[in-house]
Amino acid sequence: MDRVFRSVYFIVAITQALLGLGFALQITFITQIWPLPNTSPLSLIFIGSIFMAAAASTLWCLFFGENGSLAGVNLDYIAIFAPLTIYFFMIANGNGTITMFGVVLLLGTLYGALGL
Repeated sequence: MDRVFRSVYFIVAITQALLGLGFALQITFITQIWPLPNTSPLSLIFIGSIFMAAAASTLWCLFFGENGSLAGVNLDYIAIFAPLTIYFFMIANGNGTITMFGVVLLLGTLYGALGL
């Protein structure tokens, strides 16, 4: 696998892990990233666990050189981010924050597609 692409995977995984910890520990400046209002503390912990699970699977593949397993990680990005992208664009209704979050989700979908 290309060294640059592995580096990008590593940066993304570390970012996911930091966001996961931030959501799980409910660090204010990280939880404010979540654009949906009225999200409960338990929901933020759940979001954090999703981030941590994604980071763990990616880091496992990177540390043990299982490059073929990264295809599953890429499919995961597509399967999760594509429907969320559609949903966030549907509910945006001119809300810039939700629209920007939809754009970030779209980039995540494209990242997964590029890795296949």
